[in-house]
Amino acid sequence: MTDGMMTRAKAVDEQLSAIADQLARHDAVFTKIDSLCATVQQHSDSFDLLRKSHAESFDILRSSLAAQQSVMAEMMMKLQQLDKATTHPPLLPLPTPKQGTNLLQASPLSPLSLHSSSSMPSTRLPTIDVPLFTGENVLGWLFQMNHFFSFHQIPDDHRLPIAAFYMSGSALQWFQWLHTTDQLHHWDDFVRKLELRFGPSSFANHEAALFKLKQTSSLTAYLQEFESLSTRVVGLSQQSLLNCFLSGLREDVQRELYILKPASIHDAVGMSKLVEDKFQASRSAASRALFHRPPALAPNPSAQRPNSLPIKRLTPTEMAARREKGLCFNCDAKFTPGHRCNPAQFLCLLMEPEDLVSPTEEPPPELQAPSLDLVPEGYLDAETPSISLHALTGQVVPSTLKIAGTINGKDIIVLIDGGSTNNFVQTKLANHLGLTVQPSNHLRVTVGNGDAVTCGGACLAVPLKLGDETFVVDLLLLPIYGADVVLGVQWMRQLGPILFDYGELWMEFNHLGHQVRLKGLDRVQYDSTRPASLRQSQSDSAQLYQLTVEPV
Repeated sequence: MTDGMMTRAKAVDEQLSAIADQLARHDAVFTKIDSLCATVQQHSDSFDLLRKSHAESFDILRSSLAAQQSVMAEMMMKLQQLDKATTHPPLLPLPTPKQGTNLLQASPLSPLSLHSSSSMPSTRLPTIDVPLFTGENVLGWLFQMNHFFSFHQIPDDHRLPIAAFYMSGSALQWFQWLHTTDQLHHWDDFVRKLELRFGPSSFANHEAALFKLKQTSSLTAYLQEFESLSTRVVGLSQQSLLNCFLSGLREDVQRELYILKPASIHDAVGMSKLVEDKFQASRSAASRALFHRPPALAPNPSAQRPNSLPIKRLTPTEMAARREKGLCFNCDAKFTPGHRCNPAQFLCLLMEPEDLVSPTEEPPPELQAPSLDLVPEGYLDAETPSISLHALTGQVVPSTLKIAGTINGKDIIVLIDGGSTNNFVQTKLANHLGLTVQPSNHLRVTVGNGDAVTCGGACLAVPLKLGDETFVVDLLLLPIYGADVVLGVQWMRQLGPILFDYGELWMEFNHLGHQVRLKGLDRVQYDSTRPASLRQSQSDSAQLYQLTVEPV
């Protein structure tokens, strides 16, 4: 029993020791917790001190910023008032500030610095280069300088010093002379002296020169001269400028534009270019068709033509003998209606074309007037007579009219052509029409392609009847094709305003107080055929030709 109690006491002691150890460990943990709580409290106190310090610093900064903003606002107001009172824009373009740079720091005197970025966004100014003036094109240079000064808002008293930097050569020497002799006063006085020294004369009547301007060469040259003169004339309306431009054009181009009726000067310029291109293409095509000849092959004496056919020529005596015997002219068989030679004969008919007359050929003596030797010099216009290429060659173009007419009771074909300056008649037709020819060797007519041909003479005061109207015209003799008479500008300008309809082929004008309409002849329509059909018709069909010579 004693042992049992000893054992239980020992167990209790061990339990008490274990409990004491646990209590000791708990005390150590609580001690650490107290230490950590003290540390946390210290950190919390430090954070409170820092927060209070930062709050005080923020308050100081906020007060400082408010004071600075107030000062900046006062400075901006003072700068704006100062700019309105005394400041001027810069004399030359200012360099563009780099991206991200404060406008006030980059350019204190710039007008852009007077406005906040919110009210006026930063824009990059274009680089403007004015060319140096060397004494040429003074009006163009002054135009650029005036716009340069206006763009940069440069005052008048600063313009003369700046202009010196844009002059060189003789112009700079002249400017230096004016400066040395104290002749430079203000910008307007300098402009007047500059125009008198290097520009066209200001005392000339530019308005009269504009009204008298005529196209004598290309349309481009006429446009340049027209624009140069019109810039010197102030006060003309757009309609007056349009009328001046149209009246100075070449007459064939002018008539086309009168039909098209341009509404403005710009429309007239564009239409005139198209019309001139059309005429140029027509002249080029006609020139190639008239003057192009295939190259002739050099003769080769050694080469012999194979299968050459014998050429049979009959004298008038042989032809009379065969006619009496009733024989065919080409073979020895009897000739009957529908006769065909066996073997078939190849017939070649040679004739001299009546219209192919040399340009230098003079009219026959019976056409020359015995009492007059030369055409009077004064009856022609001051300009050289000219004829369009299509009127000379007989080529059909849409801008012409063919009208039936009569001269001395003889029917003729009249070509109305605005591309010809004068009136012309076929050389060999003058005798048939009973006209009196006044010969001349000094008359030369210019063709549309630039060539010149000699005119054999003229027929003055010829009564020409078109429809029911009779006109008295002067005709120059020229070997023309396709028509008997060509009426050009010399006749048309006597009629006043003329209305053409090239689609319906008629022209209308006022003559002797009443309206006259002349109807043109219909254009010839050609039918096409195949080569096989043409050869078949040539071998199978019989044709009969009769030539009758009537005494005149």
